[in-house]
Amino acid sequence: MVVWWVSFSCSRGVRQGDSLSPLLFCLTKEVLNIGISKLVNDKKMHMASPQGYVTHSHILYANDIFVFCRANNKSLRNLSVFLKNFYQE
Repeated sequence: MVVWWVSFSCSRGVRQGDSLSPLLFCLTKEVLNIGISKLVNDKKMHMASPQGYVTHSHILYANDIFVFCRANNKSLRNLSVFLKNFYQE
């Protein structure tokens, strides 16, 4: 799996109704999707699932994000670090 990260700086914000806004939103959600999936695949975030059942680690719907994980220190700390890095980049 190849993970890429694009960083750019803006001097002016994107306004509501701008034709680039939906594209930038979709690109950002895709990076978030890949990052959370990588946390689960690298076993840095453990799933809260019954034995033998497959569950989703996260669901992205419109502008909402639902993340499902065990409420242990390791999972929550790694998710928190990832989200802080995500919004700071």
